[in-house]
Amino acid sequence: MAQKINPVSFRLGTIQVWSNFFQNYGNYFNPYSLILHRQLQVTDYLNRFFPHVISFLTKAIEFFQRQNFLNIQYVQKTKDVDKTNFSTLDSSELLKVTTKQLHNDLESQLVYGYTKNQWLGTSNLLINYVYFSAKQGNSFKKIIQNICKMLTTHLNTIKISYSTKGVVRLSLKGFKIQLAGRFDNSRNQMAKLMKQSIGSLPLTRLESYVEYSHKEFYTKHGVCGLQIWLFYEIVQ
Repeated sequence: MAQKINPVSFRLGTIQVWSNFFQNYGNYFNPYSLILHRQLQVTDYLNRFFPHVISFLTKAIEFFQRQNFLNIQYVQKTKDVDKTNFSTLDSSELLKVTTKQLHNDLESQLVYGYTKNQWLGTSNLLINYVYFSAKQGNSFKKIIQNICKMLTTHLNTIKISYSTKGVVRLSLKGFKIQLAGRFDNSRNQMAKLMKQSIGSLPLTRLESYVEYSHKEFYTKHGVCGLQIWLFYEIVQ
C-alpha cells in the first residue's frame, strides 16, 4: 500500500511535516482559503518569471500578518547541462533581478530573501531541471542518465531539513526515477516506462525520510509523467 500512495503523505505526522505552513493568528478576517489562493498565484507567477531569467525555483513563500516574505531558493543555470558542480557558481547574476518589477507585477509589499542551494538538494529542483533540459531539445533518456550519474556521485551527502523531531541532518542513501509516456520518436503509440534506481529504497518503512515530486510534461509525442523519489536516512 505504501508504494501506491504519495510517500510523503504516508509519513506525515510520523517523521515528516507539511511542506506549507499558514499561520493566521489574530487575523480573523483573513481566511485560510484567501491565503492559499494568494500563495498559488504568487508561486505560479514566479515559476513563469524566473526560468526566463536565471534560476530553477522551488516553492518557498511565507506570509506574516500583513507583510509577505518571499524566500526564493534557486540554482543557477549553466550552458553545460552535464556539469555536476553547481554549487561553485557565482550568484551575482541573481542579484540583478529587479525587485521593483516583481513588486509592480505582484502589487504587494514583499520582503525578499535569496537562498542558494545545491541543485540536488530537493526533488522539486530535479523536476525543474528535467523540464528545462527537455525544452532545450534533449532527449528524456539522456536527461535521466545525467540525473542518475549526478545523484550517484552525491550519495551519502548531508542536508538539513525539518521533521517532527525538529531540525535533523539527512544523508542521501538512494533514489528512484520513473518516467512513463511516449517520449521517443518511434511510431509505436503505446506508452513506455523507464525506471532507474540506486541504493536503499525503504518505501514501506515509516522511519525513513522520503522526498517525492511528480510532474506531467506535454510534448509533441504525447504526455509524459515523471516521478522522483529521494531516500534519506537521519544522521544522529
